[in-house]
Amino acid sequence: MREILFRAKTASTNPEWVEGYYTFDGTHWIDYKLSIERYEYDWVSSPINPNTLGQFTGIKDKNGVKIFEGDIVIAPFLVPKMTLKLVANMEWNNRWWSFADKLNNYCEIIGNFYDNPELLEQEENK
Repeated sequence: MREILFRAKTASTNPEWVEGYYTFDGTHWIDYKLSIERYEYDWVSSPINPNTLGQFTGIKDKNGVKIFEGDIVIAPFLVPKMTLKLVANMEWNNRWWSFADKLNNYCEIIGNFYDNPELLEQEENK
């Protein structure tokens, strides 16, 4: 069973990525453990930009990094340096899971389409 986890940018003047548990009460929030260096502190809730919200896909790239919806990965087993955008509301069917099995062994996250939209533009221009 995959872990239900979300990632989004905080809704602040200096937004940063946070990952944790998503809640909505009229405002979009992510609840997460605050970590500073190697120390974990109490749970914190941060309002987020809902346009950056992505769910953990349940798989990791070849470096063990969690892949979230919105991440851009290189999948060399398909076409050398082909980039894929993992989009929100992806269907989790048998076809996807057979593809996902290959992702965690070979793909590598190179960015996400919120911070690095140019990575997708480069691929479209090829």
